[in-house]
Amino acid sequence: MDIHVEKLFLIEQIAKVQDVEIINQIKRILGKMNDPIVGYSTNDTPITRKQLIKRIDAAEKRIARGEFTTQEDLEKEAANW
Repeated sequence: MDIHVEKLFLIEQIAKVQDVEIINQIKRILGKMNDPIVGYSTNDTPITRKQLIKRIDAAEKRIARGEFTTQEDLEKEAANW
């Protein structure tokens, strides 16, 4: 089907909705288009694009401040286990 026909159908259907919760659900779905899920944390929590960029920025700042451990340091530490 033509995308324009599909859009018009959705517009007509949304115009008929009287339940505010359904409208809120549609808004949440549409909001995800602007901030899609790009991955998941180790506990299966979704990570959005904005959250990932924020994490990367924070990591880059820690690296710039010298707050990191090198591979060599990790190998030395592991040798003492």
